[in-house]
Amino acid sequence: KIWYQFVFEDNSKFNYSGNETEMKKQIEKINKSDVEGYEKLVNFTKKIFDKGFTELADVPFNEPLVMMQQLPALLKLKSYKSVDLNSSVNIGFLGRLNKNKGIEDLIESLNEVDLDFNLSIGGFGTENYINFLKQKMNANVLKRSNFLVYVEDQSKFFENIDIFVFPSYSEGLGLVLLEAMSYQKVCITRNVEPMNQFINYENGYLFNNTDDLKQCILEASKDLSSEEVINKKIHNLKKVLEIYDIKNVFPKILEVYNL
Repeated sequence: KIWYQFVFEDNSKFNYSGNETEMKKQIEKINKSDVEGYEKLVNFTKKIFDKGFTELADVPFNEPLVMMQQLPALLKLKSYKSVDLNSSVNIGFLGRLNKNKGIEDLIESLNEVDLDFNLSIGGFGTENYINFLKQKMNANVLKRSNFLVYVEDQSKFFENIDIFVFPSYSEGLGLVLLEAMSYQKVCITRNVEPMNQFINYENGYLFNNTDDLKQCILEASKDLSSEEVINKKIHNLKKVLEIYDIKNVFPKILEVYNL
């Protein structure tokens, strides 16, 4: 049974129905890559339906307290937001812009991925080096990238990204990575110390070269649609944060800077 029929300018038609197999076939004819997005949408809206209509169908919301008791579950599902069919993966980099920070590797990897993304690059760099980075980007990456320079409100920066990539070759403490972890962000970092002391395969993604990095970005982007996978990684992330809290990190800062 057809619920709705869309007729386009070229007189082609799209029949919206409860037949999921037929729906996928029609979507595939238009754009094969959109089938995965459709599946994500169906899975996500099912969770909202199960909570809002199945579990709460017989719950009277005649008192504010009753509604407040259900807010945590509804906020977790983001049921207060409209559905964005064209959502992109928001990737973030934060750090001084130079070769040692690995930003060139990130650009090289993004040049080769088939992914709908936005890239936010925060941090100082010379005008010449920023122009060099822009020249390394292909047209697609350049169009999707935003050089923020100085990031004054780091909390806003982290809240607006889905994946934090920290490709630095070497760090003293890796505090930016720890900060991203504190915001419970999906983190991708190079498999070297001290970064691999914070991030492992259980709570994030590690890479050794640009090919690895490319795969990590694709894998992490795919995993974002799986609540089970992400929740498990965040749970493991919290365990690490308990070890590297401010009480433990601050004495190390004093030691490094001889304070």
